[in-house]
Amino acid sequence: MQEKRVARSALVAAGIVLASTLAACGGDDNASESADKIVLADGGGTFGEAAAEAIYKPCGEELGLEVEVVPYDYSVGQIKAQVQGPQEWDVVSLGAFLTDEDAASILAPIDTEIVDREGLNDALLFDYWVPYDITVIGLGHNTDKIKGEPSTWADLWDVESFPGRGTLEKNAVNYNLELALLADGVAPADMYPIDYDRAFKKLDELFEAREMMFYDSGTTLVQQYQTATAVIGSAWGGRFHQAAAEGAPVSMSSEGAIQAFTSWAVLKTAPQTENAMRFINCAISAERQAAFIEAFPGEAPVNSAAFDLLPAELRDALPAPDDPNILNSSVKYWAEEFDTATERWNQWLAKHGG
Repeated sequence: MQEKRVARSALVAAGIVLASTLAACGGDDNASESADKIVLADGGGTFGEAAAEAIYKPCGEELGLEVEVVPYDYSVGQIKAQVQGPQEWDVVSLGAFLTDEDAASILAPIDTEIVDREGLNDALLFDYWVPYDITVIGLGHNTDKIKGEPSTWADLWDVESFPGRGTLEKNAVNYNLELALLADGVAPADMYPIDYDRAFKKLDELFEAREMMFYDSGTTLVQQYQTATAVIGSAWGGRFHQAAAEGAPVSMSSEGAIQAFTSWAVLKTAPQTENAMRFINCAISAERQAAFIEAFPGEAPVNSAAFDLLPAELRDALPAPDDPNILNSSVKYWAEEFDTATERWNQWLAKHGG
């Protein structure tokens, strides 16, 4: 999901005001305190453009709010700097792993009197943030080079049936360990706590059986598959859908997929806390969720009611929200374990040329 962190394209045409921090723009120091405006930080790119079209502009119009968009890099450090410094931002698009203790120092608790979370399953209920997008991580392949239809993670290990170089996301230690365990027969309900020894042993087997490489961005991901530098491996639903629509020979299976979340959070120092909560309530409604998926196909909605509003071709390509074979990657687990896992991953990666 590094694609969500690329520089923002111009969004003026979408009716959204794009700015850096108000101080950098030389704006009115009190502008963010206007009762009819919220300041929202996201990572830009095609993902941000789709959110502007499907969520920011219509929610702003519905609520009578100006939604001012500012770019940031999805880092906790930049959020902390905002809380400790200018205190201008209201809402951030959150992709980081945070414990509740860490979140309490920089984020406001979600006001459930304002934010209606009906339609969100138990895996999507948190105290300090509300998921608004699900990135579907599945098994991808080059349709020109791979004969047949590989569909489960175990097929990535099946070199005889599906020969060729494979690829994994370099910086996704959590998803790589999870997909290795899924391939080894671990059920999603039994995933946590992660059995590190079993997961790394399974990955060792993959690298012994198949020549492997890594990608570190959505652009690199698509290039590897499109040029057949790699022909099978992990993939992101949104990017693969976009690439296929543009004629690339790529396909992705959502069978046994991993679902990763991007969330909305309200800063502890938000000038417009109530309006920020109202915005989030609008953004996770079934109507806005369905509109976002239509604007950025291949992602999945967090609100189960949105599935009924999607065109059949988009709905049928996504995992069913109640599918027990789908793994909702645990934000809370990885908030506690990510540093430990990353240290071991980096050691393993060094042995395999990553």
